[in-house]
Amino acid sequence: MPAHPYLSGNFAPTAHEHPLTACSITGTLPPSLSGGQYIRNGSNPLHTPKGGEERPYHWFDGDGMLCGVLFGQGEAWFVNRLLVTDVLLASEGLAAPLLPSITTLVSPTTSLPLLTYHILRSLLLALSTHLTPSPLRSLSVANTSILFHARRALALCESGPPLEVRLPGLETVGWQTFSTHRAGKSLGGLSAAGGLLGFFRSWTGAHPHTDPVTGELLLLHSSFLPPYLRYTVLSPHGTPVILSAPIPLRQPKMMHDFAASASHTVILDLPLVFGPMNLLRGRPVLYYDRTLRSRFGLVPRYMQAETRWFEDDPCVVFHCVNAWDTVDQAGEVDAVNLLCCRFQSDALVFAAGNLPLSSTVEDPPQLHYYRFPLSSPALSPQAHNPSHSFPLLSIPFEFPCLPPPLSTRDSRFVFGCSMQHGSFTPALQGAKIDCLVRVDVRALIARGLARKHGAYTPVDARSMREFIASTDRDDPVRVFCLPPAHYASEPSFVPLPSFTPSSPSTHADGHLVFYVFDERQLLPDGSVREGARSELWVLDARDMATVVARVGLPGRVPYGLHGTFVTGKEITSQRLDRPIRHRPQSRSPQQRHAKPSGCPRGWSAHWLVTAVVKDGLAKGDPVELLLAVLGLLQILLGLGLVVGSYLNEGAEGGGRFGMEL
Repeated sequence: MPAHPYLSGNFAPTAHEHPLTACSITGTLPPSLSGGQYIRNGSNPLHTPKGGEERPYHWFDGDGMLCGVLFGQGEAWFVNRLLVTDVLLASEGLAAPLLPSITTLVSPTTSLPLLTYHILRSLLLALSTHLTPSPLRSLSVANTSILFHARRALALCESGPPLEVRLPGLETVGWQTFSTHRAGKSLGGLSAAGGLLGFFRSWTGAHPHTDPVTGELLLLHSSFLPPYLRYTVLSPHGTPVILSAPIPLRQPKMMHDFAASASHTVILDLPLVFGPMNLLRGRPVLYYDRTLRSRFGLVPRYMQAETRWFEDDPCVVFHCVNAWDTVDQAGEVDAVNLLCCRFQSDALVFAAGNLPLSSTVEDPPQLHYYRFPLSSPALSPQAHNPSHSFPLLSIPFEFPCLPPPLSTRDSRFVFGCSMQHGSFTPALQGAKIDCLVRVDVRALIARGLARKHGAYTPVDARSMREFIASTDRDDPVRVFCLPPAHYASEPSFVPLPSFTPSSPSTHADGHLVFYVFDERQLLPDGSVREGARSELWVLDARDMATVVARVGLPGRVPYGLHGTFVTGKEITSQRLDRPIRHRPQSRSPQQRHAKPSGCPRGWSAHWLVTAVVKDGLAKGDPVELLLAVLGLLQILLGLGLVVGSYLNEGAEGGGRFGMEL
């Protein structure tokens, strides 16, 4: 049976972890990199599902692994490490992943009994860890992004708080909540002092944004419990928390990203409805409701005024590029502008899980511009429409980046990933990046604003072939094509000393750093050849043509997600006030298939009651004890549902369950 497409080729996880190891260098490393470190996060599952393409697995499922290159003066060292999350520690004794696959949650073919089984299995295993010295306090695998704030490097994904890591060795330190979910309370798990509400409040979006001028960090916390969304502003030092407040939504939504200008935070309330209540309506846990409009909320930075809401056609946005203010003649902000990568469907969610797409219509993500005027009253009972909404390009554009000093300001140039053929959604091939694109967005936005507003035709409708063939040095769109069979990951922009935020002519003065894999190292069956290696390339962003250096790595870097460049000054400023979190030695296959410790002779009812109630009593909190008992009743009712459905479905249903722990 063929391997799952997101577990084969260079999507396949690597079993090798390298300490800081010297690399070979072809070309010359720019002095601007010296002392800094490029780090990229991504999925590297400890457990790989058996059964080929039929087994549920999603590209976003796996355990987080950081891959970094530390730069010296003409030298470079590579390091990669799995992040030691609670989920990783709890999974090492299991024969299958602790958490259900995202594919299981989003697939419309997943039956309610099967989904109930997977959720109950995860709950039982999570509860069992509370009888061990290492209770599971977070469901996060921290596999999506990494940032540096308040002298700490933080790895993130949506289902938990940030995870602190130590640079340059990429060792795991521990969870960092900044006391955002309840003042003075630390992360304690499902039955800790923060309670169930505190547990969900600790969930932090994978894409916090730093204001490069004030140093403040902006975060969103979304979950499927009311009010569904919280907004936090952290000081440049991490504490105190400047603001932590709810932003009530009509229903829970998936919010992977947002944007921020100097004055406002832009909330994306899109039709991706997320929550277990979908099951009662015969829908998957994550459901794209095409009957809903896309809503954009403009929240003043410190919520000193009401949120203004704008509505537009339904869409899906996983990544924003940036947002910025425009001011009137009096110097007052009169509009907020947004650039994002806009899909018209949820196709990416399905494609990354190897699921059939909900639509056969090609849906490339487009670099899209919105303008939200602030002239309309904030307290108006009805949402307003953007004054302008149009795509800048017709080619696919995703995994964007721009100069970090301009993340909340007006940048002349933005950079992103594309491909010569296809898009990001139809199949495995569509997720492979063989082109990097630089766009003069100021020029294209000006052209778009000069025509009839609201038009949905791209400002520049040329094809990728036409962009590549262009020899115009002043072309607003420049494309760098990788050699045949070479594919890249998301780049990061590292400014040169000549870069000046106030001078648009210097906004491309820097280098793009990114990982590259040569797929000629794959075997004929698509598997990875033993000893295959990746490289890190350094591309001159001024001409989008010159690779000034290629760093040969001692191992392979699987295709992954988001990265960042941390300066040498930031690395030396790190806080060293917490110990490193160590991973126990790897267990044997026999130990992996053993029952988790703390579960004597299987999953007995006596053990289950003890596991659930013990934590509530230990905390001395009657509310927590009540929640524990209610949770136990729900688990028992759910087990009854599963068993009843299993018996009704017979042998065929049992075969589909595959109930291994």
